[in-house]
Amino acid sequence: MAKVEASIGNHLDLPEFNVINRQESPSGDILYTVEPKEAPAKCPSCGGKLNIHKKVERKVKDLDEFGKQVGILVKGRSYICKACGETVRVDYPSLHKQMTQRLAEHIMRDTFREGTFTEVAKKYHVSTSTAKELFEERGRERWAEYRLITPTVLGIDEVHLNNAYYGVFVRVDKQNGGIIELSEKRTKQAIIEVLERMDQPENLKFVTIDMWRPYADAVHSVFPEVPVVVDHFHVIKELTRSLDSVRSETCKRISNVRERKSLKRNRFLLLSNHDSLSPKDIKFLQELFDNYPQFKIPYDLKESFRNIYSLAKSREEAMQFFHEWCDECKRLKVTAFDKFIGMVYNWQQEIFAYFDYPDLDRTNAQTESFNRSIRNVARDGRGYSFENLRTKMIFQEKTPDSTRFDFDAFLLINDDDTDDE
Repeated sequence: MAKVEASIGNHLDLPEFNVINRQESPSGDILYTVEPKEAPAKCPSCGGKLNIHKKVERKVKDLDEFGKQVGILVKGRSYICKACGETVRVDYPSLHKQMTQRLAEHIMRDTFREGTFTEVAKKYHVSTSTAKELFEERGRERWAEYRLITPTVLGIDEVHLNNAYYGVFVRVDKQNGGIIELSEKRTKQAIIEVLERMDQPENLKFVTIDMWRPYADAVHSVFPEVPVVVDHFHVIKELTRSLDSVRSETCKRISNVRERKSLKRNRFLLLSNHDSLSPKDIKFLQELFDNYPQFKIPYDLKESFRNIYSLAKSREEAMQFFHEWCDECKRLKVTAFDKFIGMVYNWQQEIFAYFDYPDLDRTNAQTESFNRSIRNVARDGRGYSFENLRTKMIFQEKTPDSTRFDFDAFLLINDDDTDDE
């Protein structure tokens, strides 16, 4: 073990300590030995005079230095009060249990980003349980400060994990949307309990949901005057599901395996929005219609229903377009959408309420994106408890994009300093 005694300096930046030694192992890992700069002045309990009780060594991990692990050996002391007999151990703000506070902060930060506990633990050379404990510690701090503020537009949805459905509550906003709460169940009572905890309920303009009746009933129970909107994302999802049944029935009647697989691969051509298809996709879609003309009319009907959302300027106009669309289905003798039509009539109040709010974000598509994120986090962090998953999703931090070092920013500052002189 090489011992370095000259030019130790105090670059550790731990203000309570002086560095008295620095050692490097053959592998390059570093051990700093430090001692406190000051002793406590008096007993924190009675204010009495303190005497040294015994020497105390504390082994502390720190952030890596130039890619090498760093340990810190703290040569401290415990004290005993001459007046009350209490033993006093000194607490140092720069330290967090058996690591530096800055290392703890880095671990806490990264556990709230995209990495799992295991990945973060490996990065900082600690145990997975330590990473988890630090995450939970920071989580308790954040929950203590958290207020469940009612958004202008609230989205309610669910995510399916581990054979259970969790309720997902989202602030619907294209710019600042995010998950604001998760419930361990998606029952009507579970939804009501979350809604009743929301601060500033006067903010709420409407609630957007999928077609799950307990959601609507829960909202009406807590906010009887607030409209419920079924967003167009879920309506179109049901519409395309009806169209897909036409393709599925055709597949069942095809005996040629290769042809059946080809039709299955072309499923996205039928179900995608026409305006999102590339010119190449449109060409393939036309070839599909040439080979399977029975798809053409249902596909055109699907697209014409979608147009209601872009063309209708009011609830009344949207309902008129819908009735005309239903008449067209009857005229063309297309029955594939019968179940979908029945669903629209059952939910017509909530579906057509969508057109009452043209100036606000109304779609739960963003919620579906958050649901995928929840599933990904739960999958990668196998074994997350519900509470840890809830904490991670609500307080999750985005990992910043890596950028190149900006030399010009420093050079500009230096130039400005020169000019001032």
